[in-house]
Amino acid sequence: VSLALLTIIVLAAVFAPLIAPFDPTFADVGNTLADPGGQTLLGTDSAGRDVFSRLVYGTRLTLLSALLCAAVAIAIGLPAGLIAGFYGGAFDSTSNWFSNMLMALPAIVILLSVRAALGPSAWYAMIAFGILISPSYYRLTRTAVQSVRNELYVDAARVVGLSDARIISRHVLSVVRAPLIIQTALICGVAIAVQSGLQFL
Repeated sequence: VSLALLTIIVLAAVFAPLIAPFDPTFADVGNTLADPGGQTLLGTDSAGRDVFSRLVYGTRLTLLSALLCAAVAIAIGLPAGLIAGFYGGAFDSTSNWFSNMLMALPAIVILLSVRAALGPSAWYAMIAFGILISPSYYRLTRTAVQSVRNELYVDAARVVGLSDARIISRHVLSVVRAPLIIQTALICGVAIAVQSGLQFL
């Protein structure tokens, strides 16, 4: 059921020009705050714009913003967590320090500062939020890798002569995959909420 609903939402975003009856910026000043029905399925807003058309087109920005945030967070947190969890040492200590620093920053203040400095762009805000939320991926990945790096099958892979990169990609990354999928679903939901709030401001 969830997959079907997500599929419908994605298809609505992809085929928005074919689904929406009006351009999202088209304003009929003589038809403001119209009730749902007729050509305007969900009525119109205070500027006379079709609510349904704006909702369909808005799906694009919402989904892309969430995916951008998750992609940035994964691009930073996943490799750092794999390296820190597998090797430890100085990189682990340094990564933990940066992770703690990012988690200590007030996210909403940073996002408002980015918005004030770079303008009301959802893309810049989601990139910044992805950086701020990357420690969640880092800690999740690091913990999962630490729990398996000394397992017998990893030692066997070393004995066989596999490189560290191949061990991580074939044997360690598979352990992290399922938690990362769940984490990404949660992060996308949070990103959508944050992006909606920033757009409202």
